[in-house]
Amino acid sequence: MRRASLCGEDSLTGQNFDHRKQWIVDKLMELTEIFAIDVCAYAVMSNH
Repeated sequence: MRRASLCGEDSLTGQNFDHRKQWIVDKLMELTEIFAIDVCAYAVMSNH
C-alpha cells in the first residue's frame, strides 16, 4: 500500500478520500453490465 490511502482518511496528510468509495461502487456496477456478471457481495473498506 506504500502508505497511500485509497479511501478514508490519510493519517499522514489528514486528507479525506471518502468520496472515492462511491466512485468505486459506481464503477463496479458499470463493469457488471459490460461484462454480464453478477456481484453477490462487495465491501469498500477504508484501510484496503
